[in-house]
Amino acid sequence: MGDSTRLSVLSSLGSPGSGKTALIRHIALQLESELLYQIVPISKPEDILNYGDLNRPQIFVIDDVLGVFDLERNLLSDLERHSEQIENVLDKESKRSKLFMSCRLAVYNEAKELDVVFFEVDNILNLDSKEHRLTTEDRKGILETHFKIAGISYAIDSILLQEKGVLMFPLLCQVFSSDKRIREYGIEFFKYPNKCWISDIDKIQKRNKLQYLSMVLCMLYNNGLSDKMLTNKRMLENVCRSCKVEGTPQNWEIFEKLSHLKGTYITESDKKYTFIHDSIFEVVAYHYGQQFPDQILEHMSSNFIAKRVVLKNTKTGNDICITLNKSYYEHLAKRLYADVKRGKLHDVFLNKALRDFDFKQQFLNLLTKAPYEDVKTSFLLPREECFKSIILDSKIQSKKGDQDTIGQRELDRQNLLLDLKCIGRKKIYGIRAISFIIYYGHFDLLKFFYRFGG
Repeated sequence: MGDSTRLSVLSSLGSPGSGKTALIRHIALQLESELLYQIVPISKPEDILNYGDLNRPQIFVIDDVLGVFDLERNLLSDLERHSEQIENVLDKESKRSKLFMSCRLAVYNEAKELDVVFFEVDNILNLDSKEHRLTTEDRKGILETHFKIAGISYAIDSILLQEKGVLMFPLLCQVFSSDKRIREYGIEFFKYPNKCWISDIDKIQKRNKLQYLSMVLCMLYNNGLSDKMLTNKRMLENVCRSCKVEGTPQNWEIFEKLSHLKGTYITESDKKYTFIHDSIFEVVAYHYGQQFPDQILEHMSSNFIAKRVVLKNTKTGNDICITLNKSYYEHLAKRLYADVKRGKLHDVFLNKALRDFDFKQQFLNLLTKAPYEDVKTSFLLPREECFKSIILDSKIQSKKGDQDTIGQRELDRQNLLLDLKCIGRKKIYGIRAISFIIYYGHFDLLKFFYRFGG
């Protein structure tokens, strides 16, 4: 714990289920107990400005600070935009208050070339690295603790011999010890956890349709469901039809079914139900999405669509990506068009589907049929609401003396995407979707707009 008392910022990196969140929470609780820190869980960086108290030492704890599935540039932008104010609250000189962050290693790797504020070499703990990866003794201790709490006995040595699943071992131990059905899979669960989860969810879908419906709703509401949120009647009717649940269940019936899954799939806090881990959320999304991809395309976040929904035969290296055949290309095209209108420009133009010839033709056909003024407004005119998705980093600008640095290239990228113009001392930004088309090299789309209105 010595380093954690010395540092004002601690960044925990690793694969899903590797114990990133558990680590920073454990250290925070130690500091709370021994040095009387106040722990303040937050969901976004600017919360530090709202809850910061200069008169007492605090630890701000935030999960997935840069995004869950992918780098979310609006989150990175927020971190940059408020960095100086956050540093004032933390008071780095006295190290009175602290910021503890968790981040998936893949997300951090995507962001690190941007010289992300608060992520410095001496404050990063990479749980996937050889230095910090769990040893056999560490894993044995975790297993024994979970088994002791659950009051079960099992051949621990046979589990420790498995090489697969090592990176998400803490999560697997938690689930294995708390769920009798999962324990029936034995060692297979530690080797192929996603396969076992999918098999178990198959059984839930067949034996308890209302419980499966409840899990699906929790997923479609972006991994968070409370009584006040169940307002989308159309979504509920569609899910009832898909899950073959007759009639429309009452809210209490849905939450009762979720409560039966607490400790295995679901956790509850402040009358809000969420999955116990993002990995399980992703498995449920895959399970439902493979059957009903149209509902995933309608209701899930643009970031999820960009990273977890792919065209058939696309190589991803991820076994729980939802795959679309050609019959759903039109659905995806409509969703990307809607996301352009919402200003989710990075999520749209980084989507690999736009590199596929057949899908690209579907998207162009949609643009051809759309109203002229609608397309013009969405793609060619300035979009002020997109401003937050572009990173404005003064630290990057400070590097511009070296024309070959990553920072300078990133600054050039930002200026292009912001359509920056200087009139005297005043900077004027005109963010347009067409700039993203140019920057990300979508030449067929660019040809379309070259001829647009001609």
